[in-house]
Amino acid sequence: MASSITALPTEILHEILGHPDLSRSDLWVAIRICKTFYNVAKEYIPRDPDISLCSNRPGQLTSFLRRLLVEPSFGQNFKELSVIWGYAERRNDSDSDASGGDEIKDGAGDFQWTDQELEGLDVVAKKYSFHPRWVKSILELQDPASLLIPILCLLPELEELDMGTPVVDIELEGVYSDCLDAHLEEFIHRLIMDDKKHITEPEEIQEGFPESLKNLKRFSRGHMDNENAFDIDKIFPVFLFPNIEKIGLNTLGGDFSLLNRFEESSYLCKVKDLTLFNLECEATELARLFEFCEGLEYVKVRFEWVDMGILENWEDMEETFNLGVVQRALLEHKETLMDANVEVERDYWWFKRMKGKWRCGRKPSWWGGENWESD
Repeated sequence: MASSITALPTEILHEILGHPDLSRSDLWVAIRICKTFYNVAKEYIPRDPDISLCSNRPGQLTSFLRRLLVEPSFGQNFKELSVIWGYAERRNDSDSDASGGDEIKDGAGDFQWTDQELEGLDVVAKKYSFHPRWVKSILELQDPASLLIPILCLLPELEELDMGTPVVDIELEGVYSDCLDAHLEEFIHRLIMDDKKHITEPEEIQEGFPESLKNLKRFSRGHMDNENAFDIDKIFPVFLFPNIEKIGLNTLGGDFSLLNRFEESSYLCKVKDLTLFNLECEATELARLFEFCEGLEYVKVRFEWVDMGILENWEDMEETFNLGVVQRALLEHKETLMDANVEVERDYWWFKRMKGKWRCGRKPSWWGGENWESD
């Protein structure tokens, strides 16, 4: 009886296993019957919209990427991607320690991409101008974290990307430093650089973005090294994602110099919810960013320059950072702003909208009594 069922034409199996009354658990039973059932039933199993990938787990990354390359529609199932950063030992080709199947380790010298997978990788690499170093690392599995670049490009329905919080960069012989500088962060930075450096209209640049970044609504990125914050410019392209609504960045510094490139453009960033934690930049630069945004609703900014050792004491902070400049820039968004605060060590400015009216104030000297307004 079992052999007659498994011998059914594929079209009939699709009608049976695609029936809406079948539950997810029913389909999981079906895929264990035989390879034929597996190939059909897997198409009807509802998938979780989110996935977490570990930068130092090549088995997980290669298995996922291989599926995306041979079955592009598979990538449409995922709306949220989280990256978990860690360290991996460098590949030693003299080792031969494969865990079997698609689950490989760094030392798996016998791993080979199939012709179909190589063709798919070549298409993606050319379409999005992959750096030759990335291609070499991907093809030879030199650093598993580099596999995240093509994976990101093959998730067209992605709405949320959490680039994670990499550990403090270190340089030790025999250890990968899986930092964003060498992988996703570099890829995002290059989206508007190199042969696109002359383009001054964001809409034109956006045409070359992967669908995953065109559709992205929420983006976050962290860092653990308070003494060496990551460069704002390296992550600036996220402010050009056409559908971005929420951005959260932790421990960053520098300036927003790339804004100069788009001064003549009428384009405004679409982000509505913005969090910048442990920020190191001038007040005028932060104000310029707010001016580049179309309609901010929720804003939270926190500076910790004294605690981080950037400035020696509070008096230096008062002379260096003009909170009033930031305050005026945020008030330009008073028609859309719901809640905002900018904290600079012991001083902060706040904005709150309640019951159709808004109020703002500043510590240590409060103000705002005359600023009650109606929508």
